[in-house]
Amino acid sequence: MNYLRMPKVGVEPTRGCPQWFLRPPRLPFRHYGAHVGSYYTVRQVRVSIAAVYPSSDIRCCDGAWYNHCVMLKDDLSSPAPRKSRRFLKPIIAGITCLLVAGIWLGRYRGTGWTNAVNPFYWYHRMRGDDLYHADQAVLLHGNRSIPEVVLTFDDGPHPESRAAILDILAKEQIHATFFDVGVNMAAHPDLEQATLAQGSEIANHSQDHAHRLDEINGKERRREINDADITFASITGKHLTLLRPPGMRYNDDVLHETQALGYIVVGYTTASRDFDPNETPAIIAQRTLSRTENGSIILLHDYAATAAALPDIIRGLKSRGLRCVTVSEMLKHLPGEPRISAEQFQKSHAD
Repeated sequence: MNYLRMPKVGVEPTRGCPQWFLRPPRLPFRHYGAHVGSYYTVRQVRVSIAAVYPSSDIRCCDGAWYNHCVMLKDDLSSPAPRKSRRFLKPIIAGITCLLVAGIWLGRYRGTGWTNAVNPFYWYHRMRGDDLYHADQAVLLHGNRSIPEVVLTFDDGPHPESRAAILDILAKEQIHATFFDVGVNMAAHPDLEQATLAQGSEIANHSQDHAHRLDEINGKERRREINDADITFASITGKHLTLLRPPGMRYNDDVLHETQALGYIVVGYTTASRDFDPNETPAIIAQRTLSRTENGSIILLHDYAATAAALPDIIRGLKSRGLRCVTVSEMLKHLPGEPRISAEQFQKSHAD
């Protein structure tokens, strides 16, 4: 069918065409909702005119349509949409796709809503810029092309959970990274030794975890970081090279200090929220697995509920073909430039 648009009121009709035909308020086919700017098929117009005028006038008026109206398109018999709605469907479809992508990525790939709909995030992700920030020495994500993840445990060591966690790791023959607090190290040096003996690694999580590093001055900040390292060295004879600020709170001043002290700051991609006392081990495991992908850095805590959820987490990771490595191993597996930058930083600050 041909679609025609009603002309503006006042357009002079062609010779022989009745005046009412081009003046919408007087059209006899107004039951079609006739008004200026509406679209109708030629068939609709002809049927309406035929009810009043003879066939000769129909032909004349048909000619007037073609002379004074806009021929739009050939289509089915349904009226064409208005111009103002031409872009409505693509816009709705685009928004729907973004929402679906956000839900899927937020649930299954550890990507939050903000990142999922942020084009700059995808740009940096495709370039690999979101893995390791060389200018600040911050690890944010592992290599997405390698099926591996890191299990990290904060706030320990705690006697009610560390031994159980180490037993599970040993049974599953995997290693993890523990971000321990200095005062807890001093209270339980045997757990520090046991952690290293199991093959896992220990990193810095401040001396007492009582302050956020971005809320204290430079002197107190250095004391918080250095005291934890001194405590660890007094137990093991080694120094710490990885750090996670309490609450993952940092700013440029904090990063300047950590770089000067030779630390790589380690973020996380998957928060299990196992610190909530109301969370069951089953929920902790489900949440962890649903937000994990290749290269994820999983944030757990050295708590009893986490120890109870750990077997299910490890089984779920293995069933998806993901193996567990330490943060140091993940740094070595970064692609190209990020890996080289991390290695150069560590070498420049080696004892």
